[in-house]
Amino acid sequence: LVYYEWKKLFSFTFVRMIVALMLVLNIAMAIFYIHPLNAYNVNGEIETVYGLYQTDPDSFRAQYDTLIQKWYNDEGMPSAIYSNGKIADRSLFFTVECFARADADYHDQMDAFLAKTRAFHQTLTTASYNYRYQNAIIEKYEALNETVEIKNEPVYGWNEYFGYSAEVIFVLIAVFACAIVIGMDDMQTGFLSIRSASVRGGRSTVAAKFTAVTALCFALAIVFALSSLITVGVIYGLSDSGNAIQAVFSDVVHGKTGEESSKIDLMAFCPLPLTIAEFLAVFFLQKAMAAVLCGVVIFTATIFCKRYWLSAAIGGSFLFLQHIISGLDVITADQWKYLNVFSVFSAKDFLSRFRCVDLFGYPADLLHIFYALFLLIVGLSFLACMLFGGQHKRKHRHINGFKG
Repeated sequence: LVYYEWKKLFSFTFVRMIVALMLVLNIAMAIFYIHPLNAYNVNGEIETVYGLYQTDPDSFRAQYDTLIQKWYNDEGMPSAIYSNGKIADRSLFFTVECFARADADYHDQMDAFLAKTRAFHQTLTTASYNYRYQNAIIEKYEALNETVEIKNEPVYGWNEYFGYSAEVIFVLIAVFACAIVIGMDDMQTGFLSIRSASVRGGRSTVAAKFTAVTALCFALAIVFALSSLITVGVIYGLSDSGNAIQAVFSDVVHGKTGEESSKIDLMAFCPLPLTIAEFLAVFFLQKAMAAVLCGVVIFTATIFCKRYWLSAAIGGSFLFLQHIISGLDVITADQWKYLNVFSVFSAKDFLSRFRCVDLFGYPADLLHIFYALFLLIVGLSFLACMLFGGQHKRKHRHINGFKG
C-alpha cells in the first residue's frame, strides 16, 4: 500500500514538476551562493603552504617571520606570490600557522572557558536553575576537552557549506506539496467513500498514507541535503571530513605576530564529540526529522479538514509560525527559540553550542527536547489519523421494516 501511495503521488505531473523544480532551484541557489565566495578560494594555495610547513619547516618559518616583519614595519605592498594575487601571502601563512597549532589552541580555549565558567558557577546559589545550568555546561565541556582531538591540518569548505541556508525553503515546499496530495487524493478521486465503507480498508489505507508521507519527507530532506553538499564540494572544495567537527572555523584574525593570530570560532563549542563526517550524518538526520515533522502535521490537517484550501492554510500557518519562532529574540525567548524547523536546518543555530532550556528548574538538553517533541508530535498525529481518518462507516439497510 505504501508503494501504491507513492505511485499515485508521482502519477500527478504537477507533483513531479514541483519536486524536480525545487531540487533544481536548490542546486541553482547553492551555486549562486558559493560562486562569489569561490572568487577568493585559496584552498589549493593553503595546501601548498601547508606542504611547505610539513616538508621544510625551517623555510616555512623563515618566510613566515619575514612576512610578519615586513607587515609590522609597513614595508611596501604585501606580497601575493603563493596566493596567485588573490590575498596577501601573510594571510596564507597566518592561516597555516593556526592549523599547525589547532589542537593546542582548542584545549587552551577550553581550559580558559572552563576556568571562567567554574569561577562564575561558585558565585551562584546552589538551588537555582543557573547553578544547575552552569554545572551542566562544565560537565559537557570537561568531557569534550578530554575526548576531542583536532588534527593539525587545513580545514576549508565546511564553513561555506554550513553557511548555505536556502535549502530549507525548497525542502518545505516539496514536503508541503507531497503531504497535501497524499492526504487529499482519495477525496478528489471519489475513493474516500469506498475506503470509509470498508471494515479494514480505512485504517489500513490511512496507515499506509501516513507511512508514505513519513518516508517520502525523510528521503526528500536527505536528497536535498546531499545536493547542497555536493554542489558546494564540487565548486568550492571540502577538506578531510575525518577531522573533528570542532576544527571548523569561520575566519582567521591576523595579529602583528603569529601568536596574536586566531580563528573566529564556528563549531569549536559544538557539544558533539564527532568527526565532520559523523556530524553530517547527525545533521542530515535532524533535517530529515524536521521535514517529517512538517509533513505529518500537514497530512494530519488534510485528514481533519478534507479541503485543499483549508489544509493548505493550516499547513502554511504552521510553517509561518516556525519562521516567527526562529526570529524571536534569544534574550526574551531564551533557547526555546531554536526549537523550530528553520533553526534545525541550520548547524550554526542548532548545533554550534550546548543549548539547554529551563524545565521545572533543571537544564534540559535542547537536542533531547527536540527528539522528544518529534516522537510526541509524530505519535499523536498518527493516533489522530487512525482514529478520525480511518473510521469505518457502516451503511444500514432496511429490509421488510427491519433495520439491519
